[in-house]
Amino acid sequence: MTNSGNELSGFATIGALVVGFGGYWLFRFSGVPFHTMVSAVSAMAIALGIGAPLGLVVGHLLSSDGQVDTKAYKIVAWGNLVGWLVPAIGMCLSFITWQFSRRSEESPYFYKILSNIGGLLAMTSAAIGAVRLI
Repeated sequence: MTNSGNELSGFATIGALVVGFGGYWLFRFSGVPFHTMVSAVSAMAIALGIGAPLGLVVGHLLSSDGQVDTKAYKIVAWGNLVGWLVPAIGMCLSFITWQFSRRSEESPYFYKILSNIGGLLAMTSAAIGAVRLI
């Protein structure tokens, strides 16, 4: 029996729901006001809504033309760790790096790890920035 992408997608959905509800209750029991949580989640949604489509399209266009295991592509991937300072740019670079991982033959896990780290840092930056504005 082979493992299909749909099974992994189902596990990812369940994991996201557990983390989402767990985070909500953790912050509610910690005394974080509701409007603060809403502003943080809104900022993360905006960063994801801007960065994801751009990153998917640009990453697909960049990775479809050539070998993604060259130095130029790795520089873009490492730039992902700086781009998180502006959340939308960080999410865009994170999705570009993720697209590189799909095309890489030599080091797909290198790109996946950088993509995950950059995406988490961008989301954290968005949430912290929104909370500081309140």
